[in-house]
Amino acid sequence: MRVLTCYLAATIALTHAFQAFPSSRATAPSSRAPTRSTTPPSSRTAAFATATPQTPQALLAEKRETLKQELFEACAAFKEQERASAEAAAAEAAAAAAEAEAAAGERPSRARRFFRRLRGARGEQPSLDKKLGKQLSAESFVAMESSYDAALREKRDAVVAAVDALAPLNPTAAPLDGWRGRNGRDTCALDGRWALRFTNAADATFKRDDARGAATTSQTIDSAAGLFVNCVDFDGDGKLRGFRVEVEGEALNDSEVQLVFKRVRLLRRSRFPRLFGTITIPLPNPRRLRKFSRGLIGKKVDASDRGAGFALLYVDDDVRMHRTFDGLLFVQQRLADGEAE
Repeated sequence: MRVLTCYLAATIALTHAFQAFPSSRATAPSSRAPTRSTTPPSSRTAAFATATPQTPQALLAEKRETLKQELFEACAAFKEQERASAEAAAAEAAAAAAEAEAAAGERPSRARRFFRRLRGARGEQPSLDKKLGKQLSAESFVAMESSYDAALREKRDAVVAAVDALAPLNPTAAPLDGWRGRNGRDTCALDGRWALRFTNAADATFKRDDARGAATTSQTIDSAAGLFVNCVDFDGDGKLRGFRVEVEGEALNDSEVQLVFKRVRLLRRSRFPRLFGTITIPLPNPRRLRKFSRGLIGKKVDASDRGAGFALLYVDDDVRMHRTFDGLLFVQQRLADGEAE
């Protein structure tokens, strides 16, 4: 009887011990029980999207947009510095003139002024620009790079660096497809209106003039006709409202164009607009004209033996960049229909 009592007590004690310390087998199912996430579905979707890598095409497009933005910013900084440098140069010239006048002491007599003008008229030969009222300076036929001060040179170098970074990402392998129906295409990537944002060519920019006012420039390209039309309009009260330079282009390959300057149309303010409102000036053979212009200017130029033309570096829906055969750089931005420069 005593043995039976001890056996029952031991059994009850072991039962309580197992209840107080449950086995791992008993707890295993509860540890694997699913738990409900407290993260909102939208957050989980966003996290998944962030973790998903972008395609190479998307990364390339994003890089292009970034470099284009940097290019436009560099072009704007260059224009701002160009304006500041021009104002500083004008102020310096005015100060030098005032100093020279003060050093002279007295104003020359009327007779002396007359003979000075006479000597100047005999000794100075009119250049091509002067014959046309200096209004064709943006479309001369001699390629020269502008001269810069240190500050402007730094801004120019920034633009050139941005161009060099963007050019290898050109998305248009054959931008001249469709030029006059080239390769069976009806449209060309160059078609439309373009505004000049940067150039290091000395003969493609205008300084403000009191008579003609500020200049608005653009270029219209008609690939079907194979024609570039450079448009310049002045907002002043002078006789000249603007002019158009018509240039024919011949595609040499997928990215190079040979240019032939055909004619200049001067747009004048006249009381007889039908007779004198537009004056058309045919242009001679471009090679002879370039030699003639170089002789008139009398400066060293980097003229290419290939004549007038350019190689396209980059073309997309917004930007066009090219380098002329003379080594000068142009950056242009596409304008929407009716959009001002």
